[in-house]
Order: sequence, then structure tokens, then C-alpha cells
Amino acid sequence: MKTKTTACISLILAFLTLGLFLTPGRGAAAQDIASLATFCAAAPAGTVKALLAAARPGGRDLTPPVRQNGRNITSASELRLYDRILFGSYPQGAYGSEAPIEWYVIGKSGNSVTLLARYGLDSRPYHSKNRSVTWQNSELYRWLNREFKDAAFTYEQQQSIPYAVTLLSAAEAGSLPADCRMCVPTDYAIACGGSEDRCIWWLRDFSGTVYYCNRESANCAAAVSEWGEVVQPGFQINFHHKYVRPVVTIQF
Repeated sequence: MKTKTTACISLILAFLTLGLFLTPGRGAAAQDIASLATFCAAAPAGTVKALLAAARPGGRDLTPPVRQNGRNITSASELRLYDRILFGSYPQGAYGSEAPIEWYVIGKSGNSVTLLARYGLDSRPYHSKNRSVTWQNSELYRWLNREFKDAAFTYEQQQSIPYAVTLLSAAEAGSLPADCRMCVPTDYAIACGGSEDRCIWWLRDFSGTVYYCNRESANCAAAVSEWGEVVQPGFQINFHHKYVRPVVTIQF
């Protein structure tokens, strides 16, 4: 029963993704989903699986693809630098409702593209303790490659991500057009503790220990200010209200 239920859910997602719900009029998708669900409940498991296989082009697992302006993207050659595309999904509404993640294409190499999240998707510290730490040992790096990666991408999508999820370096951020450096947080990121009027986002460069005039020390990491300027040494790493704009490389 569990296998059949999973197949039914996958079949509904397949029809939604391919745009195969054709009933005209308002509420058509809901009507078609209900009809398909009724069919799934009554049909033999083998029939449901056969329909699912037919809905998958070339027998590939059908997951939400890379999309731009309503069409599927199947090759890096179809994209230009700073195009905006959709890939994966993550909570973005104030109450945690999910939506497709929008990305800027910031790099191309062969049939791979490097993407920067258009919005500040979450609000987290670089590291919870004010101490010296490398980027790969930071809590933010671990979060990006565990909780975020699992939440944002299906297993199949993760197979197209050959490298670790990361953040931009200060040099990389500085080379972007000004509009790409400007950050707008999602409602979900604000609800996670981010500032509503100051979208400052982390970069991966750990700047080291900074000593203030009162002899107190702070371990800092670079960031991009609300005005789109790269700031170094940046901000104390255990500040909780800085935003996160993940960077991923995907291979077609």
C-alpha cells in the first residue's frame, strides 16, 4: 500500500510538472488532482506505476527541473550570465510555506552553472561561538550541506550538485553587478530573526580576530552590507541576524 501511495503522489507531481492537467476554468488543477487521486485509489498498483513511467521522459525520475520563464532548461548553453532561474524549493512565506528558489546564474563552465540565491533565504550565525574557525568547520557550512541541502533539494536534484553548497567569497561578491549584490530577505528569513530593513548577508571569508579599543575581541567574517558593499573584516560570527544566500553548482 505504501508503494502504491508513493507512486500516486509521484504521478500527480509528474502531471503537475509537465502541465498535463488540461481541464479549463478556475480550479481546474484541484479538480484534476482529485480525479487522479480517485483513480489511483481504485487502480491496481501496476497500472499506476506504468502511467508514472510513461510520464517520465526517457525513463528519468521526474523532479522539479531547472526552469526559466515556464520552460525546462536542459543545458548550460541555454543560459546566460545573470539570468534568473528556478531550482529546488525552500520555505519563504512568513509561516513557512514553501516556494521555488530563484537563482542568479553567476558562472558557467562546460555544462555546469554556478548559482547564487536571489533572496536571503534564512537568517543564521556564521558560527554560534565567538572563536576562531575555518569556513569548512563553521556551523553555517555544516548547516548548508546538511539541513539546507536536504530541505531545498530532492535526492535526484542533489545528484546534479557535484560540489558542496557554499557562500561567495569577498572577491567573488565584489565582482558581481551591483543589483546582484543587493539583498532582499524572504518573509521566512525575517521570521527566523533577520532584520526587516537591513539585509546584510554572509560571505565565506573568515577574517580572523579583531581587537577593539576597549580590548574586547571579536572573531569576524566578511559580509555584504545592505547597500551592496563588501565589508571586511565584516561582522562578529555569532551574530544571528545576518542573512544567507546559498551558492550551488549544478551539472546538466
